[in-house]
Amino acid sequence: MGNILSRLGMSAQRPRFKAYEQNPDQVKVWLRETWPEVQREAKRRRARVYFGDESTIRSDYHRGTTWGVRGDTPVVAKTGRRFSVNRLSAVSPKGHLRFMVTESRVTADVFIDFLRRLLHNAKRSVYLIVDGHRIHRAKKVQEFVRTSQGKLTLVLLPPYSPELNPDELVWHHVKSQRIGRTVVATKEQLMALARSVLHSLQQNTQIIKRFFYEKHVRYILN
Repeated sequence: MGNILSRLGMSAQRPRFKAYEQNPDQVKVWLRETWPEVQREAKRRRARVYFGDESTIRSDYHRGTTWGVRGDTPVVAKTGRRFSVNRLSAVSPKGHLRFMVTESRVTADVFIDFLRRLLHNAKRSVYLIVDGHRIHRAKKVQEFVRTSQGKLTLVLLPPYSPELNPDELVWHHVKSQRIGRTVVATKEQLMALARSVLHSLQQNTQIIKRFFYEKHVRYILN
């Protein structure tokens, strides 16, 4: 069967999952109307556009391989404790990355703290595109946006559409780097490691720009 599929031009691949709750019509409206309008408005106002997201970094996430005697699976000693930290970040098509790593659960107040940091010393207005999580729609957050006097505009992506958000790839990058290949013993060590990886990524604008041209997100720049 494998040979037949290969001759038909097919190959074994890791699938990309998409929520069946996603509404294709809403995605089309976003791509054809909302996103072009954001681009036009941002250009008119000389504003900076970011895509933002949050994720949890866990101590028990591991990936990668190591060497061992054939037939004898290597064993790596690690702590049995489970702990995590949270990452909030935003990326722009120009290759900018802003981030915050915190031990706290991501609430509306924590998100507002991240927004304050995003606006700190900003010489231009900011458009931040995020998903429709309840935190992003919280009354506190909406009030903060109103009091920014036009310096901040929040734009919501269609529901169940993470493939439209290039910032999702920040998490994939963090996991594939030292986070997934390092055994951490304490939350403090995990925090330091996460910040180190993100600081390193922050210096590499070319990698960040490529997030906007990955196969499943590149069309948002058309």
